[in-house]
Amino acid sequence: MEIRTDPIPPVAIRTSVQRSIIEQFVPPDGSPGVTTLRVMAAPARPAYGIPASWLTIRRGGSTTSSMAPYNSPHMLALAQSVAVEVLRDKRKIRQSQELPTILIVDLSGGDLPDVRYWETTFGPLWQPTDTHLALGAMHALTTRRVPEIRFSVNPYADKAAVGVVAEPLRGVAALADLANRANRQPR
Repeated sequence: MEIRTDPIPPVAIRTSVQRSIIEQFVPPDGSPGVTTLRVMAAPARPAYGIPASWLTIRRGGSTTSSMAPYNSPHMLALAQSVAVEVLRDKRKIRQSQELPTILIVDLSGGDLPDVRYWETTFGPLWQPTDTHLALGAMHALTTRRVPEIRFSVNPYADKAAVGVVAEPLRGVAALADLANRANRQPR
């Protein structure tokens, strides 16, 4: 099954609509069913002002892809949902309460936003109760020896702790962004 959207993901398809779509592809009476279907899907986060989206569903194939620009509101909202899921993971929270923690999310192989937008994508989601020092997004390509990593520094974290962890990383090419961002944090 292949699902393609016009350039405005993420969307949510209600369970009743999902069943209806499946029945059109695999009818209960055993008839062949449709091979392509175009449906309107509701936005996953209507509060963010993301409009409904048309989905094209085809039988066959095995990929889901998006044609949205990497820094579109829809792709940034998708990246935010990934970041929040990682940041709010109970195991990671416990870990960050016990020792200074920097989380790095591997976005390789996905169609999430370009990591250059990570700080602006994630910055608004930090909460005063967050105990992680920073959250990074990593994108590794088989054609490059060093992965690209960009960070969002927790604005509520102890600046001295961020500096202690970040400064030794300045000489590591892939991690230098953390030290640079830590130095720009207001003291």
